[in-house]
Amino acid sequence: MTKYTLYLITYDRGRYPITNEIKPYHWLFFIQTSSSGSQTLGIAHHLRGMPGAFHYSGPETLDLDQSSTSLAEAADLVRCVPPKEKLEIGEVEEEKMDRVREVFEEVGIVRTEYRGWNCQNWGMEALERLRGEACVYEWITGEGVRRWLKEG
Repeated sequence: MTKYTLYLITYDRGRYPITNEIKPYHWLFFIQTSSSGSQTLGIAHHLRGMPGAFHYSGPETLDLDQSSTSLAEAADLVRCVPPKEKLEIGEVEEEKMDRVREVFEEVGIVRTEYRGWNCQNWGMEALERLRGEACVYEWITGEGVRRWLKEG
């Protein structure tokens, strides 16, 4: 039975221009399906958009080691900048890949313009649902993840 490593990855979104405060990191779940030489290939699951317009687009093929030179070239943050942090959180059996996709599709999304809710909230709910599918290591806790992946 083939198992793939599951990671929670953060991306630095920069700072707010007026206050210079660090923006919340973007969170992405990454299931690494292969790694060789200069390629780390896998499937990414993450929330896209902004408050009031968040959406989940489904699984995306991603090479963590490839980044474009400009955001315009990449069309999104994940393909433009290298990951900030990479935290191993579990394993996904090959036979469960479709179920994992369903889990991400089932995670609730706040569709109102509420600045207190973002991809990290979505990620925490996804983490707990994946735990229910036995894809997250027992010792990984939501609070531990938040502390480990904290901005700054």
